[in-house]
Amino acid sequence: MHGQTLFLNLRLRPHRSLDARQFRWLMVGTSIICLLAGLRFLALGAWPVMAFMVLDVAVLYWAFRASYRAAERFEDIRLDEAAFTVHEVLHTGAARTTSFQAGWLKVHLEQLNEDENRLLVRSHGRSMTLGSFLSPAERVEVGQEIEAGLARRLDALRGG
Repeated sequence: MHGQTLFLNLRLRPHRSLDARQFRWLMVGTSIICLLAGLRFLALGAWPVMAFMVLDVAVLYWAFRASYRAAERFEDIRLDEAAFTVHEVLHTGAARTTSFQAGWLKVHLEQLNEDENRLLVRSHGRSMTLGSFLSPAERVEVGQEIEAGLARRLDALRGG
């Protein structure tokens, strides 16, 4: 890779709507509301409701933590003179690198239905899905970025 001109360098990550501070505030607020409601039911003699309120907060916390763990995955996409390379890292730390010859690469945005699409790259009978964790609009944008990188590569090789 030394001496190769880089035409595209992207890192794709899943988006999460809450940062760590907002998540803490959500959990504090939810805990207070559930505690107050649970105390009210406890005062009325319906003590099992308090256990379910605690369970609600615990399940909400677990679900958000699982979501944040899943968001640790990413895809690094690189395009140089010779190759288009995708380095995927899952939230577990498992990694896989896939390379395609840049000269034969085709970008395809497959429309699955009115609200959903899939971004594929293809070369020599092989294909790969990119950005499955992105929104449909983001996949369109990434596809356009890849096509722009391929055009820059082609211009550079033609001497333009």
